[in-house]
Amino acid sequence: MSMTWQETFTAAVHEITNGHRENAAQLLQKARLLNPRNPDLHYKCGLGFKEIGRHDAAIFSFQDSLQLRGGQAEVYFELGIAFYREGRIGEAIESMVRAIECRPEYPNAHTNLTVFLSLAEEDHGLAPRVYRRLHENQTIKNLGPRRIRIEVSSVCNLRCQHCPTGTNYRGAMRQLMPMATFDRVLAQLKELPVASDGIFYLGGEPLLHKELPLMCRRIKEETGIHYTHFTTNAMLLNEEICRGLATAKLDRILVSVDGRSPAENDRVRQGADYAAIVRNVHLLKEYLPDTEIIISNVIVKQVGDPEVPQVGEFLARDFAGFGIQTIYAMKWPGFELNRSALPGVGVLAGEPRGFCQMPFTEMAVRANGDVVICCYDLLSRQVMGNVGQQSLLEIWRSPEYEALRQGILQGSGSGLTPLCRSCERFTGELLIMPETVPEKVSEHVAA
Repeated sequence: MSMTWQETFTAAVHEITNGHRENAAQLLQKARLLNPRNPDLHYKCGLGFKEIGRHDAAIFSFQDSLQLRGGQAEVYFELGIAFYREGRIGEAIESMVRAIECRPEYPNAHTNLTVFLSLAEEDHGLAPRVYRRLHENQTIKNLGPRRIRIEVSSVCNLRCQHCPTGTNYRGAMRQLMPMATFDRVLAQLKELPVASDGIFYLGGEPLLHKELPLMCRRIKEETGIHYTHFTTNAMLLNEEICRGLATAKLDRILVSVDGRSPAENDRVRQGADYAAIVRNVHLLKEYLPDTEIIISNVIVKQVGDPEVPQVGEFLARDFAGFGIQTIYAMKWPGFELNRSALPGVGVLAGEPRGFCQMPFTEMAVRANGDVVICCYDLLSRQVMGNVGQQSLLEIWRSPEYEALRQGILQGSGSGLTPLCRSCERFTGELLIMPETVPEKVSEHVAA
């Protein structure tokens, strides 16, 4: 006796549970053929195909479900994930946009859309087309940013020679964000229904603000932000601070360790002590076992270096078990290098990306409430407004912001701000040590 579509689908679920992927795939496909006009069945079969890693089949199942009954945010969402798994980023973005059109307040869809857009940005041909279409979509355009950067401190305890804050470059801002300003930002975030990612870092050391744990807790409890993280030099960490951070509900902490050796880190990041950083990071992990801790390592490119930077052996040894990401140092936009502190460092003309997603996806609020165009604007060269005078949503929708986005979409130098024109995203410029030979590093490639 032949099985009904219900029995066939149930059998497929049983095979999935038992790890029999090939049998499960055949049964899922058979169930679809037995009841081809059932959109719910196609959706459930799509989820089954997804679970066994058959994302190509999942795509067809989700598409059949949508063809029979459109307007299903969940189905568009799952279709976007399946496209992503197949490496079809443009179609993944389109599906997430459709999910958001069906349900504007869909945090997971906005989070994934941001990830997919970051991938699209790496494709010089795809990124402008994608953002142009998104910018023409009124639903997406009106929702506001998906990421908010809050500079709780523009003061730092180190004097990093490659940073405008550390060098006090041309009177860089030096203050802690007043709680009244933070309260104002929180209230205004409630007007941004899709903001889901909160970063407590811009130009200074966040741990200098004694209310940082409270700020991290409040932004999750009082707004739609559900993912929080910050970057630190880790020099201020002690048991008391770690206990406070353990209450902050943080998802991720990045720890800056620069250079190709402990000595280079301490030389470039003046005031740092590599041995203390190692101790403090391990202490931090004891108190925050569920928080992802990443070692962020920036190195100056050297002659003979591979295209993809490699993680130094000293980091792999001292931070075993932690995530480590190593990148080549870029030329900071609008910032002149301290040649005496960084002898031999030059500028290498690389391949520009020719596009930037930041004005389309995120806002950056400085410690005094100024909103600047991106995280690289530590000198407030391009202030778009202030939260004490306008709301975040008003600033986001302002003519000035619109002109900035149009300039980026046009892709011409004349339409860009001076800060954007000097950024490595449009110049491709990296820092380089022309006459040095790279130290031996391990084969562990950066994540």
